[in-house]
Amino acid sequence: MRALFEAVAARPDAADRLADEALSWARRAGDDWTIAMAARAGAMAARGSEQLHDRVAGASTLLERAGNLFHLAGLLASSAYAALGLGDLADASEFVGRALPIAQRLDNPTRGCSCAATSR
Repeated sequence: MRALFEAVAARPDAADRLADEALSWARRAGDDWTIAMAARAGAMAARGSEQLHDRVAGASTLLERAGNLFHLAGLLASSAYAALGLGDLADASEFVGRALPIAQRLDNPTRGCSCAATSR
């Protein structure tokens, strides 16, 4: 969780280090949910379009496999916003296009609103 806070606080070096450590421990434990959440934190700390694309691809696969649709929708919506900031309209469109149907399936209006707002 701390890795995610570091990513949001724009401290990607600290976020990367913490996410790598969390991923290592999660893999040792063999817990799919925790592995997916650690990968999500690493994706949120991505620098540049290529790294964002690659990390979101990996984390979204893990989140989906773990059945963590809430955080999958959030990752995709946040990544769409990040891609826009990087000028990567193709990835932004792809991420939000994937996030919206997932958010609509969830019984959580807040997640649905964040995905819908990102798409506008």
